[in-house]
Amino acid sequence: MLVSRLEGPVTYPPEAGPLTGLHAGSRHASFHNPDPDVPPEINVSMDRVALVDTQIPRLQRLTAFDHAGIGSARRMVQWRLKPETVVPPWQASEGVQCWASGGSVMVNGTPAHANCFVVIEPGARVGIKSASGALILVWADSPECWPTESPDANLFGF
Repeated sequence: MLVSRLEGPVTYPPEAGPLTGLHAGSRHASFHNPDPDVPPEINVSMDRVALVDTQIPRLQRLTAFDHAGIGSARRMVQWRLKPETVVPPWQASEGVQCWASGGSVMVNGTPAHANCFVVIEPGARVGIKSASGALILVWADSPECWPTESPDANLFGF
């Protein structure tokens, strides 16, 4: 497993020291994993999830996890950018984190290739291009904003 995302309450052993607040709902408690060989409860096989076309030509999205079911508006999606994809500039309303699992993209003119992380700050205006195609795993804390002259492409499935 190259990338995983921890979402939900986290239990730390009391001897771990003070809680930092890094994980939502973190608490101290003693625990023992009775069967450490059992895999995680939620494991999404990305190849089995249906792709959805966006309004951006050559950009498809699949939803790995919709946090609305657990009381949050965040989304975890994977973008498939086909060769020569151009995503017009949009604005991040909240934080967006990306991990390129394959291929390469240009984010505001800066290259990001396979196994690169890209952090998009709230309020940042972002343009993305891919000459040869890419797969990008994306965590979005809220919907993106589009200029009035651009279509609502619904990049994250909100």
